[in-house]
Amino acid sequence: MLRLNTPTRPRRADRLRERPATQLLVSVLAGRLPAMTRMTRYWHGGHPGLRPGDTIRAASSLPTLPLVYTFGADYPTDPNRAYVTTDKTLARSYAAKAIHAGGVGGDLYNVRPRGPLEHDPDYLPEVPCFTCTSAVITSVVERGITMTIGLEVYANRHTYWDDGTPMYTRDGAALPSLPMRDLGLIDEDFKVLGPAASFDTIDLHARQLLVSRGVPLPTTTPDRPAGTA
Repeated sequence: MLRLNTPTRPRRADRLRERPATQLLVSVLAGRLPAMTRMTRYWHGGHPGLRPGDTIRAASSLPTLPLVYTFGADYPTDPNRAYVTTDKTLARSYAAKAIHAGGVGGDLYNVRPRGPLEHDPDYLPEVPCFTCTSAVITSVVERGITMTIGLEVYANRHTYWDDGTPMYTRDGAALPSLPMRDLGLIDEDFKVLGPAASFDTIDLHARQLLVSRGVPLPTTTPDRPAGTA
């Protein structure tokens, strides 16, 4: 299907720019994280059923690489790193997306990162998300988290089009990409979709609006910038 633009979750176009100063403040001495890091509370939302003492490992260490990592350039997240955040609500949203057998949502864990802690390049510098070698579960906070509109709206605040503009307002309303705006679409055109509309819903709605207004659809799909998903 011809798409007017492609989304990223979250903005990855800044992968190649200078890493934030926060990264330089976190170093590893003799294989141990600094005291400041050990006192910070880190969360991981993901696979259900794990217990305190279990280790959150990088995808590359699993017997079988998760399916999403087989998508190539469409999923450039580093499989050699584990992912943690100090944003508990954002971690809950990831747990809710980790649906497994029987439709059960994932769990939320309090974790202790291992190895060098670096800012997650999938996110803008101000978002407190990080990568590490692995993370040890210190406690199980919540099991079987179900996705809600509120959780989805919260997570979508960090979702950007590949042109670098936000895909949603803070209230969850969809926003047009720059190519959509160039074709005459405005914010108000998407309010009818309600909060947390999916990319496919936004794209189809934009196409239908353009057709109804007699605007020719683009004949090419914009290229993704380096490192986007």
